Amino acid sequence: MTQVIEVVVIGAVGSGKSHVLELIDRAIHDEYGQHVQVASHELSRERYMGSPGTKPKVSETIFNLREQAPASGNQLNSDPSGTIAFKVDIDSSGIDEAIGKAETLHSLTSSYLLDPLQQAIDQTARLITDAEGELAIKLLSHLDTLLAEQLLRASGR
Repeated sequence: MTQVIEVVVIGAVGSGKSHVLELIDRAIHDEYGQHVQVASHELSRERYMGSPGTKPKVSETIFNLREQAPASGNQLNSDPSGTIAFKVDIDSSGIDEAIGKAETLHSLTSSYLLDPLQQAIDQTARLITDAEGELAIKLLSHLDTLLAEQLLRASGR
């Protein structure tokens, strides 16, 4: 059975992850020879672009090295066929809060935008700016009627 050792380099964009991957790759080949099997899609892409990435600022970087066995217990489940499922718990409380705020905003704006009286007032006001003569007089009269209705609603009558 082939053993797999996984090395994951985590850091912010531009922090030097690719450069560190290049150093790890070189160190593994120096220690174990050129026939050692190292697979890294990310490192391959960086090399294709011609660079192992930016060197990290050593004075501002902490390299946290640790060992870890593959996940076990209730996070890793295997069925009889040998398929492995990995369970990831995600804290979605921030997302739920944002969705709640968006729904509140939507209900406030849609109640305003979907009010037929308000829409009629807005449309009539827009038409008046382009109207002339008798049409403008009729639209102004219509707008007065709509505004009177809106005042009645606002006063609760």
